[in-house]
Amino acid sequence: GRLGVGGGGRVVGRGVGVGWLGGAVGLAADGSGKVQPFAGGGVSGILGGDGSGKGWNINGGVDYWMRERFGVRFEIRDTMVDYSSNRRGVDHYWTIGVGLVGR
Repeated sequence: GRLGVGGGGRVVGRGVGVGWLGGAVGLAADGSGKVQPFAGGGVSGILGGDGSGKGWNINGGVDYWMRERFGVRFEIRDTMVDYSSNRRGVDHYWTIGVGLVGR
């Protein structure tokens, strides 16, 4: 497999809107084929919407390589946020994403 480290951010609509910021570690399968599965996880922070919270995320999906160095990523992610400071517990923010990838 191939180990990668990254970070990012995204805005997801949920009423007022929520911003996500975090870092992640992931593992992708080796291979020269067009479809390459991956999985990962990391820490997250949520700002906005119903308040702020710290949390973690897990994700998985596939990269589809249209050319040697260019492809499309299909991903599902669960960002879990701990709102225990305001007695709400842990919320799950599920997202499905499509994006461009390079190597």
